[in-house]
Amino acid sequence: MERELKLIGFWESIPARNKLKAHIKTTLLQPDYSKLPNVVQNREHIVTRVIELAEKNNDAILYAT
Repeated sequence: MERELKLIGFWESIPARNKLKAHIKTTLLQPDYSKLPNVVQNREHIVTRVIELAEKNNDAILYAT
């Protein structure tokens, strides 16, 4: 996620955001995560929430020490 967020204009780029959403969905469907309760059923909500949090905390994600 950090690599994508470093791209100039990432949050304004719909294709870049869609690519990140697809990556998160793919990750959630991996065996390690899909075994967790309700992850598969709620994956759209989870992805939306992760994107919202990443946008809100963009600087903290990029510049955390």
